[in-house]
Amino acid sequence: MMFPKPGLLSVFRLSWILYHFGLCVDHTNDHYSVMYQQLWNRQRKMGSHGRRKSLLKWASTQ
Repeated sequence: MMFPKPGLLSVFRLSWILYHFGLCVDHTNDHYSVMYQQLWNRQRKMGSHGRRKSLLKWASTQ
């Protein structure tokens, strides 16, 4: 069975992109997880009340 060339090419290109993206993710994963953790902790510490207060403060400065 023969594959249509464009389809095969796009599949190859997609797998290549995904492979390289995976490598990049491997390199930056720790960095991003640390950043996300810090952000999440800050948000959780603030809570919805703190967030609302900061939103009001931001709105009053506009």
